[in-house]
Amino acid sequence: MNKIYSLLDDNYVLKLFSEKLPFYYPQIKEIKKIIINPYKKLIWDSTYHAVFGYDLFFVDKNGEEKKLQIVCSAHSDEPRKNILDTLSYLWQKELPGTEIKLPRPLFYSEEFRATFYRALPGKTLLYYIRKRDKAAIASLIFGAAKMFAKLHQLPIDESFSFNSDNQKISSVVPGEKFIYSELKERFKNNEYEDLIELYQSCAADEERLLPEKKSLIHGDAHPENIIKIGKNKIGLIDFTDFSPADFARDLGAFIQQIEYKIVRKWKIWHLPKK
Repeated sequence: MNKIYSLLDDNYVLKLFSEKLPFYYPQIKEIKKIIINPYKKLIWDSTYHAVFGYDLFFVDKNGEEKKLQIVCSAHSDEPRKNILDTLSYLWQKELPGTEIKLPRPLFYSEEFRATFYRALPGKTLLYYIRKRDKAAIASLIFGAAKMFAKLHQLPIDESFSFNSDNQKISSVVPGEKFIYSELKERFKNNEYEDLIELYQSCAADEERLLPEKKSLIHGDAHPENIIKIGKNKIGLIDFTDFSPADFARDLGAFIQQIEYKIVRKWKIWHLPKK
């Protein structure tokens, strides 16, 4: 049986968290119950790509019952320690503050190649878009702009081990060869050749300009990774692709994901108003 199923077993997870969490939350006296939420559950014979959420109900040392939300990101072929390292790096650089919130990094499990961190409470930007809440959308877009601007202006510590696979267009997973084959399969010859020419032009421009324009980027900026937390607070999650690169990548990814998730996938703007 695939070992990742252990992280879906109540008794195993209860034992794991009872051992690990008191170091980070000394107020925990006893964990009474755990509810497991498998957000992403791609599990094969021996490999997996998983994101699990855990609602922990515990009693603190004053006898009060409280709740804590933990997230686990695990991948059999891509160790997720970079998420823990990235979150720790950003906390050290003081990106989280009064208005900007990031998940709190907790611990890494080599056995599962998984990082555990505290979840951010709130709803995503995509949630408010689907609800057609224009006030919330406007507030989140403005907050996201300030948040990404602050991220892009952080100093780059060259001693930190960044994800090199995500630094350039030509090396972004799944990579150049896959992009070529996918475009050829999806588009006609004339469209394919035009798109490849555009791709190569952008990659060449990046190679030439990157030394001058390098910034810290999130790498996966889209509406499901932006969280509304309270009235004037915004959160950012999913730092798997964090790296020094051209900050325009975050802007381009955000625009592309808006178009894909809202117009093409969910067809939100074509739904009749209630």
